[in-house]
Amino acid sequence: MRLDINLNEKVKPEPPSQEELACVSKLSPGDYEIYGQKLNMICLEGEQIFQRLGVSALIHAGDMIVSIYTPQGDLVTAACGTFLHSITGVIPIKFILEHWANNESVGVRDGDIFYCNDAHYGGIHNPDQITIMPVFFEGELIAWSTAAGHQTETGATEPGGMPVSARSRYDEGMAVSPIKIGENFRLKDDLIEMCANMVSRAPRMQVLDMKARATACDRLRMRLIE
Repeated sequence: MRLDINLNEKVKPEPPSQEELACVSKLSPGDYEIYGQKLNMICLEGEQIFQRLGVSALIHAGDMIVSIYTPQGDLVTAACGTFLHSITGVIPIKFILEHWANNESVGVRDGDIFYCNDAHYGGIHNPDQITIMPVFFEGELIAWSTAAGHQTETGATEPGGMPVSARSRYDEGMAVSPIKIGENFRLKDDLIEMCANMVSRAPRMQVLDMKARATACDRLRMRLIE
């Protein structure tokens, strides 16, 4: 799979569907504010979980985001310490929808967990690692949840994840395109080990932060279903 050269165009919001427009007409006064605040509270809970379970210093400092997206991959709401991250989930979700959803070898199913950190697929730079989960209700894809945060090691040519001596993107360490790292609500140990191996200076950080991201995403999923 070659890099989709039109990825940057996907950051623009998708046109509203006829179903979405019909739903807007059914909102009573105050409904938008009430349900919007409920979604905000869900994201705030996910943010607390992510920060308490993660071990990276910059995740604790707030260089992260926990967010909810539409089925088409557009941002609905988020809890973030860095507003720059408000766009980090859009491109990888839309990439997954375009390239993997109808791919028989990958697919998008309830309980799937996706992961990426290559900046070409949505992050600001490679230290920004993103976990993505689809949210299904009664068999229908209704949303996506994501947890992204700056991790201070990528296995680059220098420690710290931001090598000033890098001469190309190949010097920047781990660069994972959107891949499925879990199914049936369980992470795959072989793929976790692969990422830990690529970030060889801090494998424990890599594993724990990946699990923290997945836990935050799943809490958002659970709350949305409730």
